[in-house]
Amino acid sequence: MRIIRICSSIISPLLGLDLEGQMTDNMASLTRRHSMSNYTPKMLDAMNALAPLDNDAVNDLADNNGLFASVNANSIRSKAVRLGIYRAASGNVSKGKSATGMTKQSMVDAIRLSLDLPDRAGDLVKADIDAIFAKLCK
Repeated sequence: MRIIRICSSIISPLLGLDLEGQMTDNMASLTRRHSMSNYTPKMLDAMNALAPLDNDAVNDLADNNGLFASVNANSIRSKAVRLGIYRAASGNVSKGKSATGMTKQSMVDAIRLSLDLPDRAGDLVKADIDAIFAKLCK
């Protein structure tokens, strides 16, 4: 009997039952648990004031605002999406810019122009690289 009581004391909370096998949760307590939020009305007001939020605004809220110390940027972004105030970056955002602000293609075009290489689309081919090497190592 003691073993059964120990097993039921371990398993019962997992099933939402008390030691006598009775349900401890009702529908109201289960629903309340699922709708709980880490966001206070002040936090929601701050998010709505900055709407629409983008990645930069979300990161600023997470890093620089003491009001949002209890949540991270991913949580803020998710909440903004659920509230309908998140604006995702547009589809074709260039991510490959160097410190000078040039893209790879603009650098390749500048190299081709300055070294009188044949004008063609795409990356440098082996013949272009050989010509660059020959000009640099004169």
